[in-house]
Amino acid sequence: MSTNGGSGGGGSVVLYMNDFSHFSKKVAIGLLEKKVDYKAHAIDLKESEQMSRWFLEMNPIGEVPVLKHGDTVVCNSSPILEYVFCAFSSAI
Repeated sequence: MSTNGGSGGGGSVVLYMNDFSHFSKKVAIGLLEKKVDYKAHAIDLKESEQMSRWFLEMNPIGEVPVLKHGDTVVCNSSPILEYVFCAFSSAI
């Protein structure tokens, strides 16, 4: 899933998430409200993709969601939303 329109500000935005995670949906809604152009990268929890080496390098706890914005990585939904609301200036 990719959204269109909105503020850029410092690199591409990728949301590592799972469709069954309420916390992932919470972040997706926040990104949509701020009109942030982002790419959703689905993590397969059934196949334990969140425990793969590449994912654990971003989030050693192995939980979704994780937001990557350029070189910045933010884990857990509330800190992600705080980051999004500070980093992106578009009005709600």
